[in-house]
Parts: sequence; C-alpha cells; structure tokens
Amino acid sequence: MFLHELIRRYEGNPIIRPEQIPNCSAVCNSGFIEHGGQTIGILRAEQLSGLQSMRLARSRDGIRFEVEPDPILVPDSEPMRTYLEANYDPRITKIEGVYYITFAAENRWGCQIGLASTRDFKKFDIIDAIAEPDNRNIVLFPRKIKGMYWRMDRPFSGLQGGVWVSQSPDLIHWGRHRNIMESRRFHWDRGKIGPGAVPIETKEGWLCLYHGTTPSCNGLMYRVGVVLLDLEDPTKVIARPKGVLLTPYTLYEQVGNVPNVCFPCAALPKPDGTLWIYYGGADTVLCLAFAKMDELLDWCRKERESAEF
Repeated sequence: MFLHELIRRYEGNPIIRPEQIPNCSAVCNSGFIEHGGQTIGILRAEQLSGLQSMRLARSRDGIRFEVEPDPILVPDSEPMRTYLEANYDPRITKIEGVYYITFAAENRWGCQIGLASTRDFKKFDIIDAIAEPDNRNIVLFPRKIKGMYWRMDRPFSGLQGGVWVSQSPDLIHWGRHRNIMESRRFHWDRGKIGPGAVPIETKEGWLCLYHGTTPSCNGLMYRVGVVLLDLEDPTKVIARPKGVLLTPYTLYEQVGNVPNVCFPCAALPKPDGTLWIYYGGADTVLCLAFAKMDELLDWCRKERESAEF
C-alpha cells in the first residue's frame, strides 16, 4: 500500500509555531486530548534560554489553538525539583475520569519519567517520578487490563532502545517489564524505536503509533509506524506493518532544530472514523495529519494474514 493512500497532511501545517508562544524558540512533541467540547494540548515549549517548559493550549476545532503564556507542571517541592528538573514531551491519557500526564524529566542522573494528573485542566497535581534513568516516551493505556494499569515505554542506552510494556496496581509501582518490539534490520525503523501516541482501543486490538529512526550519514531520520497489540495481553504483537506511515517530506519536517523529524505524540479518533494525528516537525513546530481508522486496521490485518510483520 502506498503512503499517500493512508495519510493526508493538513494543508495549513504547521498548526502551532514557536512565534505564537511568548518566550519560545521551538514547540514540538506535545500531548493532545478532547475535554469539555475542546481539544486540549499540553505543549513542549523550549524557551529562548534553551530551558524546557510545558504550556496549556485550547482549541474549539482542534486546529486553531490559544496558548496560555505561563508554564504549567512546574515542580514546587524540593524532591520534585531534584528529579523533575527539565520537563518535556508530555502525553495525556484519560483513565476512569482522571487525565494523567506523563512526561520526560531530565536531571543529573539522566532521564526519568514524571507523572501528574488533573480533572479539569485548571488544577494539576504532580504525583512522582515513576521510572529509573534512563527512560523516555512513556504512554499509559486508557483503561485497566485485568485489574492493572499498563504502560508502554522506551528504556534506552545510547542509540539503542526498544518498546517495553509493564503493569502497576497504582500507577507508581511498576513491574513485570516485557520487551515487545525491537528494531528491524535494514528497515525504516532499524535504529531506536519508541512509543508515540496513547494506544487506541479498537475491536481488533490496541492500535498504536510509534516512532522509529533511520540512521544515515546525515544523522537520524524520525518516522512514524503502526503496531496492533492484543486487547487483553499487550505483550502480544498482533501485527506490525513493515511500511512507514509518515516520513519527513515537507520543508517544515525536514528543516528545523533537528532536521528530518516526524514524531507522533497524539492520535484522536473522530466520530466519522477519521484519526487526527498530531506530530512534531523537525523538533520546531507542531503539525496535523489525517488517516482512516478502518484503513489502518485493514493494513494491519493484511500484513498479519500474509505473515509479513
């Protein structure tokens, strides 16, 4: 199946640029979710000083966003200032009426994962650091499975890193870590790989967008792929198409702070069966693309039946 048959970029991309945000030099790799008739974004905004911050954004149509000027999720206790020193790359998951935000948190030991929550996107509670260094790209599954919370993450060392899942009774204590995906030799995702958007529950399995890198003589190219996991046992990969879903083709994906980057950070299904995919372009801007849920599932189904994944 050809790439252009599965996905369409929004013609008005980028939808959020750094110049829309006070004291901002880049905006990318952010979390989005629907709440109260709006699309809510928690943005990764790099400040002019180079420090990372997160900003709240709201939109009535999912395209035109108003960004609040002040950073959110700023640690106010000494332990959290120590462990959540540089916070970025948020993801948002709604579980049983609570919105949980996971984010990368760098400190002097490396990169950990922070966890926060909110019910209304007005008051936020920072809960704790929930992973040892080095770990990034954690996304939570949007419901309990067999009475446990589940997550996908990417513990890593250097340029290596695969996708793991683990379980928790309380979102803080995690165990039963299992590797479910590794890099594929000679393919587009032959470098490090990791979770992207929060998993989407479908009748055929958990549909997940992930990122993979292609090493080259000119650096890494970040691309987007699809994987389908078993609904009641996410350690089982049902299908993982070999083809790439989204690759840097446009100027805003190829030129920026980090060239050649399409990084998936949210995927919101709509009532008409369309999937709105929010992604970072060149680590500088935020972009939007559209796909059909049934076409993505059909793609997974066909490759599963042909045993090509």
